[in-house]
Amino acid sequence: MKRKNTKLLLLVVIITFLLTTPLFSRETGGEIVEANNLFTLELYQQLKNEGSNILISPFSVFNAFAMLYLGSDGQTQHVISQTMHYDQNIQQFLNDMAQLQTSFEPFREYEKPALNIANSLWAQQGYPILDAYLNILQEYFQSEIRSVDFSDSLKTANAINQWVSDKTNNKIKEIITPDIIGQLTTLILCNAIHFKGAWMNPFTEENTKSESFFVSPTQEIQVNMMNNQKSYRYQQYDNYKMLEMPYRKETNEQGEPVSKANYSMIIYLPDEDSSLEHLENQLSYPILNSTIETLMRSESQQVTVKFPKFRVENTYNLNETLMAMGMKNPFTSLADFSKITGNQDLFISDVIHKTYIDVDEKGTEAAAVTAIIMPRGIMPLPVEEVKEFHADRPFMYLIRENTTGRIIFIGKVVNPKSNL
Repeated sequence: MKRKNTKLLLLVVIITFLLTTPLFSRETGGEIVEANNLFTLELYQQLKNEGSNILISPFSVFNAFAMLYLGSDGQTQHVISQTMHYDQNIQQFLNDMAQLQTSFEPFREYEKPALNIANSLWAQQGYPILDAYLNILQEYFQSEIRSVDFSDSLKTANAINQWVSDKTNNKIKEIITPDIIGQLTTLILCNAIHFKGAWMNPFTEENTKSESFFVSPTQEIQVNMMNNQKSYRYQQYDNYKMLEMPYRKETNEQGEPVSKANYSMIIYLPDEDSSLEHLENQLSYPILNSTIETLMRSESQQVTVKFPKFRVENTYNLNETLMAMGMKNPFTSLADFSKITGNQDLFISDVIHKTYIDVDEKGTEAAAVTAIIMPRGIMPLPVEEVKEFHADRPFMYLIRENTTGRIIFIGKVVNPKSNL
């Protein structure tokens, strides 16, 4: 059976947080949530054609550059602020970041929330870093500070990769290769996030069947398709449908909530006579914001859901992408990171971003790491009616934290089997 006019099977994964709207409190994290979500859509639009199955975590990139932003000055600080939509009032920015960070923390220190965030700075031994900068990283980002010898590139790469593996539950085992570390490498800033959530409405493994998935109007493949009929939030528009698949809120043995955070995956599924490409082109930030607000305000209803199991792993070098978005200065000899060292001798050589997601009957596990490599020296300029939601064709999805509305991950999948 063929589907008419069904274009490339694409999947937009957003597992870091969506939009601050009137539906959600603007107090937690303030304007920082809206900044993150706007950057999320802009980064996705830049990378949506980089492959069939896209997965990025703008939330991770946003956090890594937040640490770097505080060490920047002058024009460098300005272009980072413009690209990432950071507040130019540094103290307000710090307050918002700190307040947002606490919204993800568990109620008790010994309990583990669904989302874990870790930051680190790796600095060349003997290279002077301003105490004021280190204090900011530790106070507002809980960043680990490590002293290493970059001349021993293999040992240093192994140490960073071990940290990455530990912080992502071994889902991402390598972010740095020895060859990316040069003689003048001075600093590496890392952000790692790990998310693990169980569906509020888990799928039964016995109901998972091999079914058709239409990669394109002329290409049909067989995938492991999960099936259930439960109560979900659901909306239908002219060219697409939306579905919220909530994750179960974690509780301790006494049945008390472990953390304040509250997560969902939100899927955008184009109609059979439309395409994901058309959806991507029309999905502006105001539309993204308003459709999610409408969905999250709606009452749950019975929906028959078919959703493919999938696993995606991706690696990106974001240099050209970020420069195309307006952040050229930090990659050149004109860069000013004097608030890190007191000297204007650092620039960005590489921004490496790796992601992982695994979706099955039980829930979702996802991870992301962003590493910013910084050498010193000179760089040349460069109703009870049962609805149907059968995801058997290209679709978008996102994972968001509902208390703040922040997007954590975003991506797309053309072939659910390609990374299995």
